[in-house]
Amino acid sequence: MNDRFEFLSYSIDKTDHSCRFKYKSMHNGVEHLYTELLKLPKKPTRSEIPSELVEKVLGYLHLAIGVSYYKIFAQEEVVLRSSLTQTESEFFTKLYKKGLGEFYFVNNLDIGKSPQFPAENKKAEEPFVLGKATDNVLVGLGGGKDSIVTLESLKEQGFSPTAFAIEVGYENVITDSVIEAAGVPVLKVKRILDEQLLSPIPDSYNGHVPVSAIYSLIGYLLALLYDFSYVVVGNEHSSNFGNISYQSVEINHQWSKSIEYEKEFQNLCRTHLSEDITYFSLMRPFYEIRIVQQFMKYPQYFAKFSSCNRAFKILPIPQNRRSRLYVGKNPSSALWCGECAKCVFVFTLFSAYLKPEEIVKVFGQNLYENEKLLALFKDVLGVGNMKPFDCVGTFDEAKVAFEMAGERYSQTKIYQHIGPLIKATNDQKKEVFRTVINDTVPHQFRFSGMSSALIVGYGKEGKAAEQYLHKKYPNIKVAIADEKTHPDNFNKQEEFDIAVRSPGVSKQKIKIYSTSGTNLFFSQTKQMVIGVTGTKGKSTVATLIGHILKNAGKKVKVLGNIGEPPIQELLSEQPSNLVYVAELSSYQLDDLDYSPDIAVVTSLYNDHLDYHLTPVDYSKAKQRIVQYQNKGDLYIYNGSFKELADWTKKTKARSKVYDKDLILDPDKVQLKGSHNIDNMNAAVTVCRELGLTDDQIIEGLKTYKPLPHRLENVGMYKDITFYDDAIAVIPEATIAALKTLENVETLLLGGTDRGYDFTELEKLIKEKGVRNLVLFPDTGKKMFVNSRGDFNVLETENMKDAVAFAYQYTKAGSICLLSTASPSYKLWKNFEEKGNEFQKFVKELGSK
Repeated sequence: MNDRFEFLSYSIDKTDHSCRFKYKSMHNGVEHLYTELLKLPKKPTRSEIPSELVEKVLGYLHLAIGVSYYKIFAQEEVVLRSSLTQTESEFFTKLYKKGLGEFYFVNNLDIGKSPQFPAENKKAEEPFVLGKATDNVLVGLGGGKDSIVTLESLKEQGFSPTAFAIEVGYENVITDSVIEAAGVPVLKVKRILDEQLLSPIPDSYNGHVPVSAIYSLIGYLLALLYDFSYVVVGNEHSSNFGNISYQSVEINHQWSKSIEYEKEFQNLCRTHLSEDITYFSLMRPFYEIRIVQQFMKYPQYFAKFSSCNRAFKILPIPQNRRSRLYVGKNPSSALWCGECAKCVFVFTLFSAYLKPEEIVKVFGQNLYENEKLLALFKDVLGVGNMKPFDCVGTFDEAKVAFEMAGERYSQTKIYQHIGPLIKATNDQKKEVFRTVINDTVPHQFRFSGMSSALIVGYGKEGKAAEQYLHKKYPNIKVAIADEKTHPDNFNKQEEFDIAVRSPGVSKQKIKIYSTSGTNLFFSQTKQMVIGVTGTKGKSTVATLIGHILKNAGKKVKVLGNIGEPPIQELLSEQPSNLVYVAELSSYQLDDLDYSPDIAVVTSLYNDHLDYHLTPVDYSKAKQRIVQYQNKGDLYIYNGSFKELADWTKKTKARSKVYDKDLILDPDKVQLKGSHNIDNMNAAVTVCRELGLTDDQIIEGLKTYKPLPHRLENVGMYKDITFYDDAIAVIPEATIAALKTLENVETLLLGGTDRGYDFTELEKLIKEKGVRNLVLFPDTGKKMFVNSRGDFNVLETENMKDAVAFAYQYTKAGSICLLSTASPSYKLWKNFEEKGNEFQKFVKELGSK
């Protein structure tokens, strides 16, 4: 029979909460059977757990745990108990190749013969929906400094984390001691290996396995069973760097701790398991030296923790306890062996902060006085043979720490030998203490370990972000970068750990690790959110939905451009059963990593191309409103736009076009025009979905007062009716206004040039018989170039002159309309200021 490795079966026993994983090797005609047992701590506590999801996670654990037994003979052929999708196949193939890279290198095996997990051409099932994310955080605690800093950082931010610890064969006194010092609840899992792993088999191999991958899936299983939304570990940026190249493959001892693994695992969980449980490393933005710097705040752990791999070594089964499922107590209590590369590296980092008498209390000795460690120190500092196969960081951070320690340790034996060889450059010093840009950490956790924050953009939202930081993170130093108030700080971003982007600042201007007020709001709110966007109509639809719901007795609050900044809501308690209606601009959506429960899109034209650069970029920003929805969410859109219909294929949410069957008497509502009929239909559709009756909806539509500057009737002065449509900053909006109003004789047009095409607008203006044109720069100069003689034209930058012109030439009984078809930032701060100035001079000149 051919040599092969088979994944036989897995099961879970609901009586004693144990999981069994069985495997078989065929090697040289001999069959070897293996069983591993995973004992869970207690009965599951999540109220509703899809059994199919539990089955899937156990299946993944079966494949991941199998790496320990596969390596015994390292057969090229693997036999699965069920088929895999392409994504699953790629994940586990990479796990067995890169995760076992060191194993292949040490045993001089052909890495090209690592097993290929076969894939079938089948579509993955939809990920399971478990409900809105909670603050329930599960932290992997192994007894080392990184997990301790992770745990304490979460506690400092107001989270109440639960730790999970995995005992492999033995209870570990180090982990128990750290858990006791941490004072947090703990879920202990017993992993009982098959004894054949600990008793040499003839003709077998031994070596490192990607145990962190196994633990990530155990953590996910615990989160699923015991109702946690986040599985948090302490893997750092330093783990991304490999040790050596072997057969054209980078070998990284810490691959299953790397960002590559983290992203692969996150993608697998999102697409095949559930989006409602997130695995991530809180320490990912930091080099290990930065984590040690943070660890100095917790001296209560100095005599309890260990990062020495030998302290956690699995001991052989005693001869008098030859049992397949042996569990005992680890007799070793030594925290540091003082002989391995890991001890040397961690000692070097700690020496940057501790005096000799202090460091001896941690490590039991001063390793700088042990000349036998000279070769290891050279390897760790990058002046030896190679980076050691241990969980050690980069050469740069080791050099920086070694140099920082020089003043206190310069007379030690190791320093006497290699001190002059080790020099850290300014760039290296800057690099190892910077915060690394990272997108795997959820936004509400991104201030962990930060000492400084830069608020970029100091408008309404920037000021709210400042309040939020001062209240929630009082120890973080906060500074401002703003074109008007603090322009110099744009060039000093790298002096700060994290930026908080305001919507008016393009994400292209952010050069450091960042978040935004909108992301922070979505990541933390537990309430239903109705998000509304669109090139035109979003403000009207958002406020209309809010008004109808409030009129029907619902708790509702409108946020966004038309209300308060979303982040403002995080400064106070959010009442239960509150519904948020958030108007979301393309600026807010541009880097948003969340989608609302109900997404409403009113329209899609080309706009804001000075900000988004291309129509494709603008559309992509808008599309993010549905990008992260799941099958429990809803996407409501205006069916008049083909591209919005195409988005139904790009979202997991249920999709629905506007309802158009509600009969309304146009004289009973104040919203006029065909575009406002669309806006009302959008609101009707949302409110019906939320259970309101048509009578409740109609009552709300009747009592709704339109927002200012949106085809607002300013009044009749000197027999001329003036309309303020200052919100119309694209040609399509002015076209809609002209189609709604009859007898427009004077039109105020023009503003900032965003490359719009005015051909259709100019055609309609001629068809409608408009006689008088006020043209503001810059686009005003480009309009009607070949037909100026057909109109009475005033080119001006002055609103008072524009209104005076309208009074002089507009016939009695006709309309003067401000609807510029372009933004006017060069002349006015925003459309509100433009509209207010128009109304001011209409009334002022009309009273004379």
